[in-house]
Amino acid sequence: MSKSADAISLAFLIVWFIGDLANLLGATLAHLVPTVIALALYFCIADAVLIIQILYYDYVNSRKKGVQSTRVDIEDRPDQPLLSRRPSDIGLPGSRRRSSVSQKRHEAAALSVIPEDAGHARSWLKNSLSVFAVCALGTVGFYVAFTAGFWKPTIEDPENTTHDSVPAQILGYLSALLYLGARIPQIIKNSREKSCEGLSILFFVLSLLGNLSYGGGILFHSLEKEYLLTNMPWLIGSLGTIAEDVIIFIQFHIYGNKEAQRHSAIEDEPASTIFPKIMPSTLTTTVQASSRLDLPKQAAASYDGDRFFWSYTEEPHRTRRQAIIKAHPGVIKLCGPEPLTKYFVLAVVALQITCAVYLRNTPVLSLKYVLAVYVIGATANQNLFLAIHEISHNLAFKAPLANRLFAVFANLPIGVPYSAAFRPYHLTHHKSLGVDGLDTDLPTSLEAFFLDSVLGKAFFCTFQILFYALRPMMVYHLPLTRIHLFNIVAQLSFDYLLLRYAGGRALAYLIMSSFLAGSLHPCAGHFIAEHYVFDPQPKSAKEANDLVPVPETFSYYGPLNMLTYNVGLHNEHHDFPAIPWTRLPALHEMAKDYYAGLPHHKSWTWVIWHFIWDKEVGLWCRVKRNEGGRKIGGWREDELGSNERKGAGIPGVK
Repeated sequence: MSKSADAISLAFLIVWFIGDLANLLGATLAHLVPTVIALALYFCIADAVLIIQILYYDYVNSRKKGVQSTRVDIEDRPDQPLLSRRPSDIGLPGSRRRSSVSQKRHEAAALSVIPEDAGHARSWLKNSLSVFAVCALGTVGFYVAFTAGFWKPTIEDPENTTHDSVPAQILGYLSALLYLGARIPQIIKNSREKSCEGLSILFFVLSLLGNLSYGGGILFHSLEKEYLLTNMPWLIGSLGTIAEDVIIFIQFHIYGNKEAQRHSAIEDEPASTIFPKIMPSTLTTTVQASSRLDLPKQAAASYDGDRFFWSYTEEPHRTRRQAIIKAHPGVIKLCGPEPLTKYFVLAVVALQITCAVYLRNTPVLSLKYVLAVYVIGATANQNLFLAIHEISHNLAFKAPLANRLFAVFANLPIGVPYSAAFRPYHLTHHKSLGVDGLDTDLPTSLEAFFLDSVLGKAFFCTFQILFYALRPMMVYHLPLTRIHLFNIVAQLSFDYLLLRYAGGRALAYLIMSSFLAGSLHPCAGHFIAEHYVFDPQPKSAKEANDLVPVPETFSYYGPLNMLTYNVGLHNEHHDFPAIPWTRLPALHEMAKDYYAGLPHHKSWTWVIWHFIWDKEVGLWCRVKRNEGGRKIGGWREDELGSNERKGAGIPGVK
């Protein structure tokens, strides 16, 4: 056992877990055969165990690394006698990588003692026996279920169809969408690392067989049209993922061969490549702190082929912040919590719960239900999204803990736990604006490439809430804290109580409201308006040697700010994250000479329309910078919100 979870994508399992929860609820509401419901319950339990394992091993291994790094720092002090250091601690280039060349050579030499054919034979024998055992147990289970009468078709009266059929279908299609999307982070992770090392091929073999048997069980049960339509989400979810499993098997084949070749190359590697000349520390520092004139030359090859605006200057907000403070010292007095925020949140949460209960007996596809979801629900949940955004900067209460707990409360009508995870990702967005691999607001090259068309951009705008929810987990993992666990437990408990006492349609109202709040809705235009570059830029702006900064944050000064906590004043917010929504207009007036000339938007609806139909605008139109583009000594974490302790690290903020 490796006692490590580095190889598997946490996003893969979390999305899979949410899909299994939707699958369980949908199968229960649709009254599918009991074995399918039991299997869905087992999937949820198994997912939870795997996620706990990943979080536990990440926590344990991070503590071990912290202890090791502390020991290395102590032993590498200048006043420490040189001869007392262990030979392995000498600062050779590459000695602090995850696995040094010498270690790999040692591992390769150790592995070479075991005959390769014997190792493969044992692996295939073990996997084959496991597959056989699972199939045998499945056969026995089917026999028991069949003799108990669980698999006998039941005759349903069409006049007495359950009123929960539509919510069941919604949950079923949601689970299918999540199943199809769950493997994408793992495929991307394998492709990015060019390796499947640490993954269990047996896991995916059994998954493939499980999906085949799951879909086959539905098809062999009945082929009637109504039955197939009812079970269509589960057929799509089970059979559709088989194609993605095939991609992973191909990755196992390709990267497995490369791993073997790499170990062989390491074994034959000459000593001169393992022990190169030690680079002087002064030269190392010079290379790491390259001037911005040298940076484009170094990075041109890395980013050749994409069409993002690559910047090699620092982000503009902290510099403008310092200039405004120098010119208008009184601006600091605007910082601090806004007491009105908690009352608005209480009112909107009460409104959403009231609407959900009121619509519990209204057909989901009726005009009344749909209009209520789009006009009231989506607007209210967008308001709660941005309330959580405010609260993440400690702008509702003075005490940081009170803000964390209140954000969980504001999260309840959204239906999915996210407030605890949003805060560190969002504060990193402020601290590392545009930094590739840290700022999760940035689209990936994969998204930009596949959605570079009118239909692709329309798809992105329709489902952008899913992109913003899933993308952060693909960029980097957050450490699990008690507030994350509280957020999950509180949200699932609320959803269960609502489902139990108000029914599936009440919960569907909240889920659909959240989806439409981040879809083709006027208030959702702020997602795109804030940082996408719409104004035409010179062709040189996308060249590696161009040093003229491209504007990367844009404000909106229209009426929808009244519904969205003034999030449209986005330049102002990025300059002063600790100023609450009610005082941002005062900041704008006080420093109008700094903001009047900046490009801005006048309509969020026009932003969505323009983004979809303009061929020159798309997901490529974002400013990116690499890690070297961050100014050393830039944003301090106590500047990212009100009452943040100076020097105290915020878990997950990078």
